[in-house]
Amino acid sequence: MVQRNQVLAPSIAVVTALGLIGATFGIISRSLNQGSTTAQSDTSIRAVATAPKSPQRSLAQHTATVLSVALQPNGALLASGSYDQTVKLWDLAAGKVQRTLNHAGRVNSVIFTPDGRYLITGGGDGDIILWNTETGAEAHRFSGRSGRILSLAVSSDGSLLASGGSEGTIRIWNLQKRLEEATLLESGAPINAIAFSAADGAVVSGDQDGTITLWDLDSNASVRVYRSGIDRITGVAVSPDGQYIASSSYDTNVQIWNLSTGAIEQTLNGHDFVVANVVFSPDGKTLASSSFDETIKLWDWQQAVERCTLRGHSGFVYGLAFDQQGAMLASGGYDGLVKTWSLENEKTGCSAS
Repeated sequence: MVQRNQVLAPSIAVVTALGLIGATFGIISRSLNQGSTTAQSDTSIRAVATAPKSPQRSLAQHTATVLSVALQPNGALLASGSYDQTVKLWDLAAGKVQRTLNHAGRVNSVIFTPDGRYLITGGGDGDIILWNTETGAEAHRFSGRSGRILSLAVSSDGSLLASGGSEGTIRIWNLQKRLEEATLLESGAPINAIAFSAADGAVVSGDQDGTITLWDLDSNASVRVYRSGIDRITGVAVSPDGQYIASSSYDTNVQIWNLSTGAIEQTLNGHDFVVANVVFSPDGKTLASSSFDETIKLWDWQQAVERCTLRGHSGFVYGLAFDQQGAMLASGGYDGLVKTWSLENEKTGCSAS
């Protein structure tokens, strides 16, 4: 929800279960161009964005891997977080960077609040920052108590923020009072992915040891654990009706879990390499997955059928986000590009419904 929020190590030894013994992928070092410590404004915010007419559009300003992307609910802005220690706020109608926001470390997760007023970012410096999307000013900072911030999620009503850290910490923050509400887990395996259920406000986390956990916020306790035997969960998403969890991990499959029973309902096969992230469309009918095989796949997950494959990135694909209508998908990857995909354009061969 890397969302995904969902960060994987830049240098990867592929597990033998994949049958690629000893294969190693080296990530090319790129120069970091951090810029000034204040937000840099290029254009004014638009109330409503015009959807791109082309089936695929590339936005190129980052100087290193794009780890996460998010779309503002009104469709005006797209946010991207990168290894280059910056967040770019893109004016989608103009196709230009509106602002550049800076962290003191790589930016692993970006997410908008449901009302679109704030962008929340977290990264390698251990800080979680709330940015005013209209002015670009820093509205609040929750500072470094969980190691590196790997994953973020916001509740559907915008009142709570969940964060997962490299030290295995899961914290719940009250966004109205701007303080910590609860600590669900003090330490453990790194929390690569985290998500809220829109149905009941429960939290789902996925960690480096391959464990998915369901958390109840009334008791602040774990109520169910899901294990598939695969090392390293890379992404989790909860279906809009709150009945299913989708997970990606350090293999080529996507798992669909029954949230209530813990049973695996579907296994989606089709990627050729590690699956980095998963996200449901707003109507819950489609699931998108990104992979190290340089592709994005859209699935009719209930029937375990692949709808289409999107190709255009060069290298691993990490971040994924749907717009509120499910008509556009945004992605980010190792090539430093942010891409938008029009799912209503027949040239993509894709549709989210």
